[in-house]
Formats: sequence, structure tokens, C-alpha cells
Amino acid sequence: MENRQTVETLAGAGATVLLCEHAGHDVPLPLQIDPRLLASHRGYDIGIAWVTRKMAALLDGPAVLCLHSRLLCDVNRKFGQADCIPAVVDGQELPFNRALSDDALAERRRLYDAYHRAVDRCVDASPFAQQLISLHSFTPVLGEQRREMELGLLYDRWPERAARLARILSDLGFIVAHNAPYSGAEGKYIYSVWRAGRRANLPYLEIEIRQDLIADQQAAEAVAERLVEALEKLGLNIP
Repeated sequence: MENRQTVETLAGAGATVLLCEHAGHDVPLPLQIDPRLLASHRGYDIGIAWVTRKMAALLDGPAVLCLHSRLLCDVNRKFGQADCIPAVVDGQELPFNRALSDDALAERRRLYDAYHRAVDRCVDASPFAQQLISLHSFTPVLGEQRREMELGLLYDRWPERAARLARILSDLGFIVAHNAPYSGAEGKYIYSVWRAGRRANLPYLEIEIRQDLIADQQAAEAVAERLVEALEKLGLNIP
């Protein structure tokens, strides 16, 4: 494997640790992947890195961003789960993920573990950490389904806290849905923040943002400012 950075860690003394599992679409392995696929939402979460970096700056918050493409291995899934190393996306076969040798599988595992080790180190080195938030983006349309919600809050614990945050975000003008477009139940689709939050015994949730709201850096940073405003109104000393 080439010696290329696959994880970006931002230092900070704030109480909120930000995780961004699909920040980039780098391919640090000797693989040939269609650039159009890499540049699509299947390759990474469009716009979310801008949101994460802006929020981290405003919150003085620690943050960890995964820079390799989710097509290689999705660090927001449990390793070994079928969609962690996808064989097919949108009906398109991914030959670079089929019949992996032991060495090739070990390379994916190294990428996967590098991110989660970085998260653990970041949380352990953050004495003021009081909550973990994972940031993602979703497509406005999936198949024939138009997604009207602008933000989704994904969680399996602390429902009162999520409900209060949803009300604050709604008051700021966002259309908010609970456990949509995916469910946080049992941690399957929020695995990274679920794992880290339970390990550190800290409240956690995942925020999904519709991609058309953060399609360029200026728009993404404007959304980040509103999310930070919401988190500041939410506060920390509630269930």
C-alpha cells in the first residue's frame, strides 16, 4: 500500500468531537476505479468535509475525517458487514472488491483500523469531550424517491436530546426528520459514532445533511454555522 495519509485529525479543546467517515474519495491502493464513480455520492459524502472543518473551527472541536473512498471499505459499517466492502453499488459491479485475497483484505482492514484508532486517540486525548457527532450527507433523490427532509438525526439512545435538537433545528428553518433517511437503531448505519460513543460513555448521534444544501464551500459553511448555533442552544447539561 502506498504511504499516503488516509485520516485527517483536527485538534481542539471543545466539548464536541466531530467524526466524518466519508470526507474524501482518495484511493491509496493500486486500484483502477472510474473517476465518475469516485466523484459521486457512492465514492464519498459530497460537501460534508467543508461542513466538518468549519464546525470544528467554530467549536474549537476535535475532529477526525476519513479521506479514503467508502468504496474501498466503509468505516461507518462494522468490518465484515456485507456493505462494508461493497461488491455492487446501484446495480454496478465493483470488480476491485470481488474475490479479495487475504493480502488485499488485510489492506482494507488496515485502512479501516487506521480511522478507528485515530478516533479512539482523539477522544482519549480530549479531556473536555462531552458529546460525539458524526456528520454525513445524503442525495436529494434516491431512485424515484424525492427526499423532502433537509436534515436527518440518526440515533438509538438519548431520544429526548435528539427531540430537543430537532426542535431547535426546525426553529432555525430546517426540515428535520428522525432516523431518516436511514435508521440509527442498533448502530448498524451509525456504526462509527455508535462504537466510539459507547466506548467513551458519551452521548452520540449522527446528522445527515441533504447534499444540495452543501454543494459548494460557501453554502456548506453557512449550514455549518447554523448547526453550530443549534448545538450551542442545545447545550450539554441535559439528558
